[in-house]
Amino acid sequence: EEIVFRAPLMLLFPSLTKTVWVAVIISSLVFGALHATKNWINRGNLSGMPGVVESSQGIGWRIWRFSITTILGFILAYQAVLHQSLYRCFWIHLCWNVFFMLIFPLLLRFLIPLVCNAWMAITGRNFQRSRYF
Repeated sequence: EEIVFRAPLMLLFPSLTKTVWVAVIISSLVFGALHATKNWINRGNLSGMPGVVESSQGIGWRIWRFSITTILGFILAYQAVLHQSLYRCFWIHLCWNVFFMLIFPLLLRFLIPLVCNAWMAITGRNFQRSRYF
């Protein structure tokens, strides 16, 4: 993704636009739009884990995913322009994916039961489970 989204930002967009910020914004919006429409989260072992929301839950989830990935796209594009290198982008993107695909779902798997048990201990009532977990 760095080669598709950030390499043209450093090589092609500056010659097409008057300012590099237009290229950064375009790259970020395209990155966010493509991530909001692709159905990658239902693959592999993630689909059955608590806290992982299926992408078929509608427009709200797609807007959320578009917003978050557009912000990430902006950070990555800014780093590519600032350092004129894709190495930092590779590492930031790798850390992002590792956290949100491996660490975050595992945290949710252990934290949700702890929160539910603490809620029941404090209030004496059952915790109302939502459709997300």
